[in-house]
Amino acid sequence: MVKYIDQIKYSDYIHKNKGNIGVIFRDEGFYERFTVEEYMRYYTEIIDSKSNYREIMLKFSLLEIADK
Repeated sequence: MVKYIDQIKYSDYIHKNKGNIGVIFRDEGFYERFTVEEYMRYYTEIIDSKSNYREIMLKFSLLEIADK
C-alpha cells in the first residue's frame, strides 16, 4: 500500500521536503544513551549533511571524549 500526503507519494514528499521535516522524540533518555560521536554521526545523517562530523569534532576538541 502506497501512502500519500497532499496527493504526493509519501517517500517523494519526504525527499522533496526533508529540509522542512523535524523529529521530536518522546523519550528524553534517547540522547543520554548516545556517546558524543554517536550523537554527531546521528545528526549528520538526519540532515543529510556532506560535512565530516569527525572534522567538526576535532575543531571543537571533542575527539578526546568521543566515546563518552
